[in-house]
Amino acid sequence: MVRSHPATQRNRQIGRLRPLEIKQRNEEMTDVRVYFADLAAYNAGTLHGVWVDLSIHTDEESIYGEIRKMLEQSPEHGAEEWAIHDYEGFGPVRLSEYMGIKELAELAELIVEHGDTVLAWISDQSVDYIDDFDADRLYGTYESERDWAWAFTEEFEESVKEMARKEHGEEMALLIKIDYDEAVMIAKCNWGWSFVDYDGKVYVFTQ
Repeated sequence: MVRSHPATQRNRQIGRLRPLEIKQRNEEMTDVRVYFADLAAYNAGTLHGVWVDLSIHTDEESIYGEIRKMLEQSPEHGAEEWAIHDYEGFGPVRLSEYMGIKELAELAELIVEHGDTVLAWISDQSVDYIDDFDADRLYGTYESERDWAWAFTEEFEESVKEMARKEHGEEMALLIKIDYDEAVMIAKCNWGWSFVDYDGKVYVFTQ
């Protein structure tokens, strides 16, 4: 049997060796990965576990298979219990030590497929609402909110300027300016769009 460690045992782990001390990393792994620790070994003061690449092991059974293989090689006889002790590539998401493998696999699949787009969305909405994520709602990524406003209104602004130029001359065309801050405010308040600042970029999601 492979099972996660009951939460009642958690306090016994505090103060022991922590995940950041683990050096057994495979540098060829992708960015979405989880370290599953052997708790029998951990509670005996020994680091033993496995990094699992979730772009390769994408379903429950495959992930459990990696955990089983790790526990079979445990330095402690009869090791059955495990916990998540480290992870990478999950952005703002904080994984619980005892997160369900099915839930973990589904989340990792979204991250592998959509990358920073889904991580930006989670940072704005919360992982609790991950079922509402729709990649088609991404309008685009920009350097800033004003950069979006400029790109969004550029064609319209030029059309209005051209019309003014034909009707009233160049001087009138030069008077036409778009208020980019107001354009952003309209998108947020009137259209329900979201502007998410994540990892140095602004992700714009439509309603």
